[in-house]
Amino acid sequence: MNNEVIRISAIIDITKIKEKEREISKLAFYDSLTSLPNRTLLKIKTEELISNNKRNLDYCAFIFIDLDHFKTINDTKGHLTGDIILTQCAKRLEKLIKREDIIGRFGGDEFIILINTHNKNNIEAKEIIKKIAKKILNTIKEIFTINDEQFQLSASIGIAMFNKEISFHELLRRADTAMYSVKDKGRDDFCFFNSKLQETIERKAIVLQRLRKAIHAEKIDIYFQKQVNSNNKTIGVEALARWNDKKLGLVSPSEFIPIAEESGLIIKFGYYLIEKAAKVLYEWKEDIIKKYWRISINVSLTQFQRDDFEYLIKNTILKYNINANLLRLEITESILLENADRALKKIDYLKSLGLTISIDDFGTGYSSLAYLKKIPIDELKIDKSFINSIDTDKSDETIVSAILEIGNQFGFEVIAEGVENIEIYNKLLSLGCKYFQGYYFAKPQKKEEL
Repeated sequence: MNNEVIRISAIIDITKIKEKEREISKLAFYDSLTSLPNRTLLKIKTEELISNNKRNLDYCAFIFIDLDHFKTINDTKGHLTGDIILTQCAKRLEKLIKREDIIGRFGGDEFIILINTHNKNNIEAKEIIKKIAKKILNTIKEIFTINDEQFQLSASIGIAMFNKEISFHELLRRADTAMYSVKDKGRDDFCFFNSKLQETIERKAIVLQRLRKAIHAEKIDIYFQKQVNSNNKTIGVEALARWNDKKLGLVSPSEFIPIAEESGLIIKFGYYLIEKAAKVLYEWKEDIIKKYWRISINVSLTQFQRDDFEYLIKNTILKYNINANLLRLEITESILLENADRALKKIDYLKSLGLTISIDDFGTGYSSLAYLKKIPIDELKIDKSFINSIDTDKSDETIVSAILEIGNQFGFEVIAEGVENIEIYNKLLSLGCKYFQGYYFAKPQKKEEL
C-alpha cells in the first residue's frame, strides 16, 4: 500500500471518527425531538453566561416555560400529536429570541430561555423581559393545527433575574418557584422571583409539613356554626375546621385548606371530618333539642371524585347508626362540571342513602339552570360575597333576589351565609330569605359550647 492510499484511508477514518463524535455530541447535548439544547447543555450555557457576565454585570434572565395542561393532550390525543405540538412550539419560541440568546427544552413540556438584556438597570432590564414574556404567552396561545384538528394552549412562566455569580440549580429553583406561583394563581401568565415570593413558598412548605403531622395526629379541631330559620330557631350547624399549631399558632382555613387540596391531604382530612360529624350526630341522638339538628360538611372536588367516596359515606352511616337525613354535603358547582354524568350518579346514590345535598357558594361559578333541573339537590347556599353589601349595593340585592326566586321555583331551601349584622338580616328577610348563617347569630363554637 503506497503512502497516498494510506493518507486517504487515514482521512476517511478521521472523518468517520468526527461524524461519530458529532453524533455522540448531538445525543448528549441536544433534544432528539426539537433539536434544541437539552438539560445538560442548558446548564453549560447558563454557567458560561454567568462567567462571561462577571465583568459587565448586566442583568440576565432565566426564563422557565411550562405548558399548561399539556398532559391532557397526550392522554386524549396521543403522544404523536403532543410531539408535533412541542416541535411547533419550539420553532415559534426560537423565532422570538435573538441569535445570541439561548433556548432549550428542559424536558417534557418545559422550555428554558436565557437572555442577556445588556442593561445594568434592574427596572429597565425587567421591562425588557416583561415584553418578551408577553410575546411568549401570545405566541403559545396561537392556534396549533394538527391533522385538521385545532388546539389552543397557554403557559405558566417563571423568571429569575441575575447579574452576579449564581448556580444553575439556584436559578432553576427560583424560576420554578415563580412558575408554580403562576400555576397557583390560575396559569397563563408570568411571574418574577423575589424574596417575598420565596418567603411565601417557604411558609407553604412549613405549613404543609406541620399540617401532615396534625392530620395524622388528629390535631385539627372541628367547630360548629349554627344555622337558623326566620324564627331564629337553630335547624343545624356547619362543621368547620380550625387549626391551632404549637409552632405556627392559629392558621386560617383559607391558608391550610388550599394546601391540603393541592397536596392531596384533603382526602384523609375530608374523611376525618365526616367521621367526626357522624360521631357527633350519634352523640346527639339522645339530646332532646340537638337530635333534630343536621350537620353540613364541605366536600372537595378531589374527595368527591374518589371511587370509594360514596361507599365510605355509607359505611360511616352504618358504623354510627345515624339518620343519614341529618348529614348534609356541601358541594361546589365545579363538581357538577367535572364529568357531569358520573357526578349525577354519585349524587343519586348518596340521595338514596338519605343524605341531603347543598350547592355551596352558589352564584360564583357556573350557576346554570340546566344542572339544577337535573340534579336532586336540597339547598342553595348564597355566597357571602353577595351578602356583605346587600343593604347598600343594588347589584348584590338583585343577585340575591334572583337566587331566592330560583330556589322558590325549584323547591330548594336557600340559606344566606355571612350574615354579620341586623341590617343585612332585615334586608334578607324583606327579600324572602328563610335560612341564615353568620356571626350575627353565632360564631363557630366547639361542640361543648353549643
